[in-house]
Amino acid sequence: MKIRAIRLFVLGIISMTLFNSCNSNEIEELQNKISSLESTVSALEERIQLLETDVAELKELIDKVNKLEQSLQSLGNLVTTHTQELNEFRDRIDSLEQAMVNTNVDIGDLEAQLAKIKDDLSLFLEQNKIYTGDFKIQSDSDIQKLQWFEQGKFEIIMGDLYISETSLVNIDELSTLKGVGGMVSIYKNQKLLNLDGLTNLSEIVKSFDISQNNSLVSLSGLSNLKYVGRRFFISLNNSIESLSGLDNLESVVEDLSINSNQSLRNISSLGSLNSISGISIGYNPSLKNLVGLEKVTKLNGSLFIYNNDSLESLDGLNNLAEVRGYMEISGNKLLNNISGLESLSKVEDNFYISSNEVLESLDGLENLTEISGWNFQVSNNRFLKSLCGIRNFLQLSTSTNFTCINNGYNPTRQDIINGSCRL
Repeated sequence: MKIRAIRLFVLGIISMTLFNSCNSNEIEELQNKISSLESTVSALEERIQLLETDVAELKELIDKVNKLEQSLQSLGNLVTTHTQELNEFRDRIDSLEQAMVNTNVDIGDLEAQLAKIKDDLSLFLEQNKIYTGDFKIQSDSDIQKLQWFEQGKFEIIMGDLYISETSLVNIDELSTLKGVGGMVSIYKNQKLLNLDGLTNLSEIVKSFDISQNNSLVSLSGLSNLKYVGRRFFISLNNSIESLSGLDNLESVVEDLSINSNQSLRNISSLGSLNSISGISIGYNPSLKNLVGLEKVTKLNGSLFIYNNDSLESLDGLNNLAEVRGYMEISGNKLLNNISGLESLSKVEDNFYISSNEVLESLDGLENLTEISGWNFQVSNNRFLKSLCGIRNFLQLSTSTNFTCINNGYNPTRQDIINGSCRL
């Protein structure tokens, strides 16, 4: 816009000069200058247009290099960090950007350099078998894309991986996949029997969702998975009986949610899990205990154990000392004791124990000394007649509101402190 304005301004001045001049030689000279100036201005406009296009491509390249570096760093030791190579790309881009403001540099040379950087970056991705976008298999018409992995072209997906609503029986073509820089969703594949194709997958930077795969009987293909960078959901998979395959899972940065898996009997394969924020285990009607969580000593988030109709004990939580969020144990029909909580000393939000139909005693909570939330509620446990396990807590804590209603025995705080803690 500025060039055009200057052009009009200059041409206007020259036109006024012509109007006031009577010398034909001067007129001819000025006309030649006008023609030369027009050519110069046109060349400048053309250069600006080319530069604007190139600058846009440069910005796109810079963004691509930055995202690539972030994703590679997030994948940790899975791949070589390539820091030096990525810095070289960035230096070349910076140098080219500076050259673009130099009017003496040929546009053709600039565009050749830009093309070379793009080609070299593409070669870098190809050599390191990196797929840069989201990889989506979201219907049977997408299944042919799996051939790219079967041919060994890719080992890393920098974006998300979606496998949903297909008729796939297996995903063996993904056997070369080592890491995913985004999330993984395996959802509503009604014929999928196993995840054996993920046998080399060790890191997922974001969340992992395995849901509504009704024929899925095994997670054994996940035997190398060690790290999930956000949440891990295992839900509504009606044929899974165990979590065998997750034996090497060590860290889930946010929450682990195991919900509504009709046939799930145990979670003992989680024995390596030692770092996690929160846990939610609910509506698993065949689950008998929580063995497998022994290495979990602290939760930075909440703990929910609810509506597991066959759950008989909380064994597995024996080493859990601290819950920094909300805690709820409710609606577990066969849970008759909470002795698996012997190490629990602190809950930093509300704590509810409710509607556990055969729960008889709170023995196991003797080491609980602090509940930072407003409420500690024990309610609707109709066979509960011994609350001596929380006597120590009630003696030490006076700020938490204690509610005890609709149980087999409903003593006041003072009753329990005075020793009248059981019938």
